[in-house]
Amino acid sequence: MEIEPFDGDIEKFHMFFEQFSSAVDLNQQISTIDKHIYLRGYLKDEPACSVDGISITAETYETVKNILKNKYGYKNRIIQSPLDFLENITPVSNPTPLSLNNIFIERNRRLQALTALVEDINAYGRVLTPKILCAFPDDVCRRWIIHAKREKISKSDISKLREFLSEEVEGALTTLKIKGKPTDEFCALPSTAAFNVNSKTQYKPKKPTPFCPFCNVAGYRPQECKSVTDIDVRVQKLITAGRCFLCTNKGHNVRSCPRKEKAFCVKCKRKHHVSICNKSNSDLIPLTTANQVNIFASNVTHLQTAKVGLLVPQESLN
Repeated sequence: MEIEPFDGDIEKFHMFFEQFSSAVDLNQQISTIDKHIYLRGYLKDEPACSVDGISITAETYETVKNILKNKYGYKNRIIQSPLDFLENITPVSNPTPLSLNNIFIERNRRLQALTALVEDINAYGRVLTPKILCAFPDDVCRRWIIHAKREKISKSDISKLREFLSEEVEGALTTLKIKGKPTDEFCALPSTAAFNVNSKTQYKPKKPTPFCPFCNVAGYRPQECKSVTDIDVRVQKLITAGRCFLCTNKGHNVRSCPRKEKAFCVKCKRKHHVSICNKSNSDLIPLTTANQVNIFASNVTHLQTAKVGLLVPQESLN
């Protein structure tokens, strides 16, 4: 079992300690001193500092566990954390389907954390409902009130409110698709139908940070690398790291690359990344006015398994 290190996020302590107990603490085949060593290895930042002065021995294992449980496992503090989060979120000023989707995901994640801690989440309905709705546009709040009245349900029914907001967000995203508007920005977000299953796996979309696989530095694209400029060295680095020659990502080759149907080198139009292309812009034959077709002079191409060069004997040119 892979256990995520605990960094002091009070909402994650319960999950962390249950995983640790199942894999290590309750395992009778592991000695007490080893359990203590494992526990310290899973702590970082504030939790690690809070027990740093305690020696790692079998006798101090229970002491360290109690310190962590008393500091991060106090139920009322855990319950208060998501409540504080819901209280302090600033309402979105320019609501869009994407922003509504993000709001719903984050609020739903906090509600799930509360649901795991309390017997009846609806018992907190009068407190939570205003906190949840405050970030949504007025028309969404108005429709919820009308919906609750029409369906004869309590306006503070958290379960029904989550279902209603899920449908609202899903409807906003679907409307964009029906109208034919771009929806690429939503591709990183799963359907709201999955929100109630496991919201901790949902992420806000972020613009990918460029990464250079040749010098292993983020911030610029492979073709912009100034540290490794030799094409043969670049190719060898891709081979060594098990990266695709077409997209430079790991885990596949050109033949199985998900971008193989559309991606190609912008210099020679072949199936390799522009960063490992031997042709410079000056090697391209200019566009002709007769047929408006670009013809490229290229005698080298990069394959996923080898680099092939076509050599013409000097005497054949005479």
